[in-house]
Amino acid sequence: MKFEFARFLVAGGTATAIAYLSYAALIFLGQNAYLSLTLAYVVGYWVNFFLGRHWVFRSGRLVRSLQAEIAATITVTVLGLGLNIVLLAALTNPPLSINPYLGGAISLGVVTVWNYAARKRWVYQ
Repeated sequence: MKFEFARFLVAGGTATAIAYLSYAALIFLGQNAYLSLTLAYVVGYWVNFFLGRHWVFRSGRLVRSLQAEIAATITVTVLGLGLNIVLLAALTNPPLSINPYLGGAISLGVVTVWNYAARKRWVYQ
């Protein structure tokens, strides 16, 4: 379990870094922050899915097929995206009104904890 969580942090950190770089690049190119976050989240999802499936949660799966595993991880991810959007909105709008780069980094970091707990409980043993 200890090493599993360490692997999750590395995999999640990698996925989060790639997602955040995608988000920042889209913001830099003039895209809307919420659209940028959503697109970046999709990129991060696939990185996280492959690393999680093949490296982090090798001990077992609660689902029996690849399709069911994808469906379960997409459900967790969509709920995480919703949480991420709510956090981003709370951070980047009044009264806080912080920079969208910082708001995106904070919200992505917070949702990383959600992703681990939800995947561990509902997708993998």
